[in-house]
Amino acid sequence: MMIFVLLESLDYFKNYLDSEPGDIAVYKSIIMFPWALKVIFGLISDNVKIFGLKRKPYLVVFGFLQFIAASSLWFFEPDNAITVVFLLMLTSFAIVFQNVVIEAIVVSQSRLDPILGS
Repeated sequence: MMIFVLLESLDYFKNYLDSEPGDIAVYKSIIMFPWALKVIFGLISDNVKIFGLKRKPYLVVFGFLQFIAASSLWFFEPDNAITVVFLLMLTSFAIVFQNVVIEAIVVSQSRLDPILGS
């Protein structure tokens, strides 16, 4: 899903905000920066509990963050490139954290298999 968001945002920067290619490359790297921190997010989600729960609160909180950040792009239609980059980076951050939590759930559930789990 993130690739579609990235492709659409590049079109938005080019056609509607008249950004230069160098600026677009910087914007793209800022938007994708949370993916570089994926290991840190995994450590946080595995070791820091919220209300005594390990993974559910992260899915709820970051799902809500993703909804707010992505829907604010649609509702407010910002014409400033920095605002768009910030909101897309927040969306990317939420997607990465949810991805980490979902992968951790899959790993823990796969270990419950008596034959293939180890």
